Amino acid sequence: MEFSSREKREKMDFNIKFTPNFFEGDQLRKAVSHMTEKSAQSVFLVMLLIASIVTASTSRLGASPLTIVSFDPIEIQVPNVGENFTINVNLTDIEDLGAWEFKLDYNTTILNVTYVSASSDTANNTDWVPDPGAGWVPDGPPTIDETNGIVWVGALVPTTAPGTGLYGNITLVTINATAAAVGNSTLHLYDVVLGDWIGDPITDVDKLDTWANVIPEFPTALVMPLLLIATLAAAFLGKTFWSWKRKDALVSE
Repeated sequence: MEFSSREKREKMDFNIKFTPNFFEGDQLRKAVSHMTEKSAQSVFLVMLLIASIVTASTSRLGASPLTIVSFDPIEIQVPNVGENFTINVNLTDIEDLGAWEFKLDYNTTILNVTYVSASSDTANNTDWVPDPGAGWVPDGPPTIDETNGIVWVGALVPTTAPGTGLYGNITLVTINATAAAVGNSTLHLYDVVLGDWIGDPITDVDKLDTWANVIPEFPTALVMPLLLIATLAAAFLGKTFWSWKRKDALVSE
């Protein structure tokens, strides 16, 4: 569609008048300023988020690993009453250990704890608790409270400066016990205290309990009767089988 000369002039005048009013003035400057502020705020928030993620990741990577206090084995199966067995109390991922202490309780009806011995990792430790002044008592009270079912033990690691404590995966003690009766006993760790080379607390610690299951011994007196029953049952089933075979043969004839 073509415009007349007058219409073209009017349209040109309209464009000339409309364009300055649309792109000039305070409204344009305010709009641009507002957009700039919003963009700056968005960029700042994104940068802040990235910085937080990087800081958290760096902090986590630089943090000490979680130390685990646990038993080895993690589950004990004792086949007979009266049988002896041993349990190690271990530390996993320890750093610069300078002092340690723990208690554990157990069911005295099921287990008798008889002896607690230092491992090769702690053989040179000193000031063994619970009574450093009385000396180390590995086979009785106060280390072993057989009445209440409690083992309490701890010691100091010889250290002289940062980095001279124990590191890595170590065994604190080995506990000797005897199965006293058929049943199950949990060995529960509590009051665990760990310190670094100078004695400051190591707090990032988790504990894992274990249990000992004393399996009932199969009575020897029942072996022969059960064997006789099994033999008679096999003979009866065999006789019945051949009887049916003969009947089938007679019927087919």
